[in-house]
Amino acid sequence: MDDLKADFELMVSNTKLYYKRGSPEYRDAQELENLLGKAVGSVMAGEDPSQTLGDREDSDLGEFLEELFGAIMTAADSTEPSRLLNIVFQLLPSRKRYPEYYEHISDPMDLKTVAEKIQKGEYKEIPELEKDLQLIFSNARS
Repeated sequence: MDDLKADFELMVSNTKLYYKRGSPEYRDAQELENLLGKAVGSVMAGEDPSQTLGDREDSDLGEFLEELFGAIMTAADSTEPSRLLNIVFQLLPSRKRYPEYYEHISDPMDLKTVAEKIQKGEYKEIPELEKDLQLIFSNARS
């Protein structure tokens, strides 16, 4: 058990040294380190590690949504790669400068709000995110 634990610790340590803080690989290494600590602790206590670690589906969904959102935020015009496609959708228009927008749009939505909902874990299923993204596009067509 000690050798296995040492191997995982070395793998995590190497990953954290090689990748930048905040990168997906660095976050994965942190998660692995956390899971390993919990698993070893439960085994040493004579418990079933699967009971201690619990269900990771919510975590996996959150990671997937963050990666998907990252792809949205980096999508560029194929004919002009320096032009990001998300710029006009990042923030809602100013209520003061564009009151007519709020007269016509009953349910405003922007990418900042979507990002906040992802960070807070408010999306429990992918269709919920899809609904908000469709709302952004629908509002733009109105």
